[in-house]
Amino acid sequence: MDAKRDRQRGEMMGEATRRALGFATLATVMLAGCGGSQQPIGVAGAMPQSHAITTHAERGEPWMLPDAKNSNLLYVVTTNSIYVLAYPGYKNIQTLWKNRHAFGPITSDLNTGNVLINVGGVLYEYRHGGQKPIAQIKTLYGYSDAADYAFDPATSSIAVSEQKPSGGGVIAIYSTPSGNPTIYSVPNVAYPSYLGYDAMGDLFVQGRSSANGPWVFAELLKNASMFTDISLDKTLTYMGTVQWDGSYITIASANVVYQIEVSGSTGSVVGETTLDKGWQRRPAYWMQDGVVLGDHTSREHGGRYLGLWSYPLGGRAFKVLKNLSANKKEWIESEAVSIAPSR
Repeated sequence: MDAKRDRQRGEMMGEATRRALGFATLATVMLAGCGGSQQPIGVAGAMPQSHAITTHAERGEPWMLPDAKNSNLLYVVTTNSIYVLAYPGYKNIQTLWKNRHAFGPITSDLNTGNVLINVGGVLYEYRHGGQKPIAQIKTLYGYSDAADYAFDPATSSIAVSEQKPSGGGVIAIYSTPSGNPTIYSVPNVAYPSYLGYDAMGDLFVQGRSSANGPWVFAELLKNASMFTDISLDKTLTYMGTVQWDGSYITIASANVVYQIEVSGSTGSVVGETTLDKGWQRRPAYWMQDGVVLGDHTSREHGGRYLGLWSYPLGGRAFKVLKNLSANKKEWIESEAVSIAPSR
């Protein structure tokens, strides 16, 4: 790995990206004309952006259970509801936003345990175990929805991948939910999708160069002003989630998680984890302390069970949760583990 990286180091169009890009289309149909009031100007690089935000104070905020804020939690988003389970144990503690149909991905902050959920094009931030949002971020003006988002583990800043209905997108980074974002364009990426940080705060994003164009992988080094394309030594199609596994940045593709070692503008695949019966149409997973969580197929259907696989071993899931799909009609859309603060 080159010296520059040594100094600074320390998820689609189509069915395969439904969890990232399909949310934007759905929310656009349901909420056309209801975007936020932000108007990005000149996105050739980084630029501060005026931003409208509504925040909620934590006055007497109720908790799901008295001890919920002190226990690790598993948030599971389906096509109909958001469930909160004990982790491990998997007891259903609470249902949030029941009977809604415009959810996006979910992510959590490794530092605070806070979670970020996209409901109808608005990002709601919840405290770990909280029942009411403490902040919200609206979609940028002119953009259909947030395709994906992630917390910077070094600063808890929030990076949001934004797309326009007709094509085009940017990455907006918020130092705080109530602050003004800095807007970044991603060279050669018209449809930015899944994104994720490494441990040092370097941001990685994948996307397509056009609606049917090739996949592109890019990086924004911490404190840099521009994204740089990363040339991979293996062709990956239908890229999915991007997440740090503790040693490498990873990219999901079909039912495989690829470990990528990045040096300069080159990315080398140094490992592969195959998830038996991982649903290949939705390569979107959550990794947490040696476990991968994601859609698990069955003989009856795909995508209505939640599988847990050992990582990086992979193979057969060591546990499959089958009770999260009401009447086996709800699809598993996204999942995230929220670690209780001070654990």
